[in-house]
Amino acid sequence: MDREVHRPRRAPVGVSSIGRAAGALPSAPHSLCRSRPIAGPRILSRPPRPPAPPPTPGERRLGRTLLLAVVVLVCTATLVPAEKPLVREFGYWCLVCGRAGMADVLANVLLFVPLGVGAALAGWPARRTIAAGLALSVGVELTQLLVVTGRFATLSDVVTNTTGAGLGGVLARHWRRLLAPGEALAWRLATGAAAGWLLAIAGSAWALERDPAPGPPRPAVSPLLAPPLSGWYAGRPVLASVGPERVVPRRGGPLLVLAGTPREVGVTLEAIGADRRDAFVPMLFVHGAAEPEPEVLVGQRRGDAVLRVRLRARSARLRVPEVRLRGFFDEAGARTRFTLSGGLRGTVLHLAGRHAGDRGALAPPPRQATLALAPTLGWALLAPFVRLGDPLAPLVTVLWLAGLLLPLGYWGAHAARTRARSAALLAGVAILAGLGVVPWIGGFRAATALEWAAAVAGLLGGAGAAWLARERRTAPSPRQRRATGEPAPAGSSSGVSR
Repeated sequence: MDREVHRPRRAPVGVSSIGRAAGALPSAPHSLCRSRPIAGPRILSRPPRPPAPPPTPGERRLGRTLLLAVVVLVCTATLVPAEKPLVREFGYWCLVCGRAGMADVLANVLLFVPLGVGAALAGWPARRTIAAGLALSVGVELTQLLVVTGRFATLSDVVTNTTGAGLGGVLARHWRRLLAPGEALAWRLATGAAAGWLLAIAGSAWALERDPAPGPPRPAVSPLLAPPLSGWYAGRPVLASVGPERVVPRRGGPLLVLAGTPREVGVTLEAIGADRRDAFVPMLFVHGAAEPEPEVLVGQRRGDAVLRVRLRARSARLRVPEVRLRGFFDEAGARTRFTLSGGLRGTVLHLAGRHAGDRGALAPPPRQATLALAPTLGWALLAPFVRLGDPLAPLVTVLWLAGLLLPLGYWGAHAARTRARSAALLAGVAILAGLGVVPWIGGFRAATALEWAAAVAGLLGGAGAAWLARERRTAPSPRQRRATGEPAPAGSSSGVSR
C-alpha cells in the first residue's frame, strides 16, 4: 500500500514571496483554516495637539482685573434708569426684539466677550466661564425688571450675553495660536480676515440700498389713526405731497399717507406749530400697502428736524441712518408756519426747511442738510449712541475701517515670512475691492481720502504689531542673557551693578 504524501501547495505564478509573507496567500494547507488579518495601507494620522499651558500669574492678574472692569462697565451701562419712559414694542420672551433687534443682538454678544476673555485668563474652566456670564446677565435682567425704570428685560439679552461670554472664553484659550500663528495658520487667518472685511463692506452696501414699496398709484390719507409706537404731533399739517401728488389732511396731528414709493422718493410737508416734548414726534408718516412700517418719516426730535427713509437695513433689523436739520425748531413757536422737503436721491439723503417770521413772510434762504450714504459707514447700522452727522462720526468711521483691517495686517505680516508677495497682493486686492469696486458697483460715492488713509493705517498698524510681537518672542530673556553673559540692552535695569 502506497503512502500518501502531502506536498505544500505552490503559489500561483506572479505572486512573490513578499505577498506570501504579508498574508496575501497561505503557505501551507493547514493555514487555510485560519483567519488572518490582511495587511492594508498604513494610515498616517496627525499627532494630537498638546494641551494649552496654564495661565501664568501675570495672566491671572490681568484676567481678574478685566473681569472686575467688565462687571463695573456692564452694571453702569445697563442699570442706570432711562432719562425718558420708552414704549415697549416686544414681549419678554423674544430673541430678536424690536425694529433694531439684530443690532442689539450683536451689541449684546460683543458686550460680554471681554468677560469670557477675563475669566479664561484668570484660569476658570469653560463651564464656569459660561455660568458666570449667565449669572451676571440674569442678575442684570432681573434688576431691570424689578427695580430699574425705563429698561426692558428680555430672554434675548440672557441668551446673547451668555453666548458672548462663551465666545470670549474660546478666543482666550487659543490666544497664543492667534497671536503667534505658524505660517500656514497665519495665511488661513489672513485670508479669513480679508473675506471678513469684504463681507462687512458688501453687507453694508446691501443694507444701505432701498427697495420700492408697493401701494396705490395715487397717495391718499391712511386709514390708520396714529403712527405705530410713536408720539402724537401737537401741531397741524396744512399740506403734503409724495412725489408730484398732493395730499390734504383732514384733521390735526400727524399726517399718515398710504402710497407706493419708488426707489428714489421725495416728500414735502407744510405745517403750523412745533412740538416741545423731549422725544421723537412724527409729522408725516408715509407707508405702503404691505405693512404699516414707515417708508418715509418726517418728524421732530427736540429742536431738530429729522428725515428717515426706509432701507434694506430695516428688513434686517438694523439701525437706519437719518438726516437732520439741527436747531430748526429752536426759534419756532406753536403758531410758526414751516415747510420741510426731502427724500432719497440716488444714495444721498437730503432735507431742506424754512419757516415764516412773525408776519408770515418766508425767511430766505432755506436751510439744507445732506447725507451721502457709503459702504464705509456700516458702523452706523449698529451703533446705538453715535449717529451720522454727529461730531464724533468721522472719528468712529476711521476707527471702524482701521479696526476691520487690523487683523489682516497682523496675520498677513506673519504669513509674509514665506509668502511676502501673496500677502501683499491679498492686502492690496482687499483694500481696492472694498473701497473702490464695491462702492462703484452699488452707485455710492467714492471713498474719501480720510477713509483710504484709515484703511492703510489699519493695515500698517497690524503689521507693526506683528513685528513687535515677533521681536519680543525672539529676544532673549534676562535669565538667558545672564547665563550666556550677553550684556543687557540699553536702558534696562538688569545691566546695572548693585
